[in-house]
Amino acid sequence: MSTDSRIVVVNADLANANGTAALQVKYPDRFFNVGVQEANMASFAAGMATYGYIPFIVTFAPFATRRIADQLMVSIAYAGTNVKIIGGDPGVTAELNGGTHMTFEDVAITRSMAGMMVVEPCDGTSLASLLPQIVAYDGPVYMRMYRKLAPVVHRAGTVLNLMRAEIVRSGRDVSLIASGIEVQQALQAAELLAHEGIEADVLDVHTIKPLDTETILASVTKTGAAVTCENHNIMGGLGSAVAELTAEKHPVRLGRIGSQDRLGQVGKLPFLLEEYRLSAPHIAAKAREVLSLNAFTGSAH
Repeated sequence: MSTDSRIVVVNADLANANGTAALQVKYPDRFFNVGVQEANMASFAAGMATYGYIPFIVTFAPFATRRIADQLMVSIAYAGTNVKIIGGDPGVTAELNGGTHMTFEDVAITRSMAGMMVVEPCDGTSLASLLPQIVAYDGPVYMRMYRKLAPVVHRAGTVLNLMRAEIVRSGRDVSLIASGIEVQQALQAAELLAHEGIEADVLDVHTIKPLDTETILASVTKTGAAVTCENHNIMGGLGSAVAELTAEKHPVRLGRIGSQDRLGQVGKLPFLLEEYRLSAPHIAAKAREVLSLNAFTGSAH
């Protein structure tokens, strides 16, 4: 906002919760609180975009997607307005806000909308690198992000390419294709597998749509087996995107880590990671499973 006067923030009465309250003080003429009216927030932002502004609408993930799906589709995607949608605390990161706030379907909703980019940074470095590129991108973007301090994956100052997945660990036996908080879990799983002589390729797929098909296909062609890891329903998200890609371009044995078509519940993050089988040991177990199935069918290499 300090370098581009076109950027405005539109909030639905959650500035303190989402960390944007300081912007209201610093840029009072470019900060708008519409109250608890998320649908109005989306349409308000779309209107501002038609006048050349770059609006960011910021709220919790269920309110940024499920609640306003029609406004996202008609006022933003269909109209092609340059609105950036920030959905905070998706999936199990909703923690004590509970099942109604635990959004396992936000990627599926936004990914299905023509022209909508879908992004999920995994840590602060990733966010810092991707955010200017999201501002520069002319079109609607949905970004889901952890609201608290995320574990460090990328070194400070690392520059990521918005349109390319990042290989954060190289291996030859299995591809662990992850997004968001699951990148750290995938790296921990790779460490567990390394003790067994299994080398994992770990990919940070920060942009789920458009998918970096080149990097993913290169990895699965090398390894012949893959596990997708996402804090989302296995239906409609990263796992579905990779399954569609590999089915069409390069079939490989594929396992999917994510919510297994379940609803959310109240809990702290460590409990929820175990409850929904999203933690590193479960990723490692799924990798062993796909590798054993490859060996059983004679497709291991």
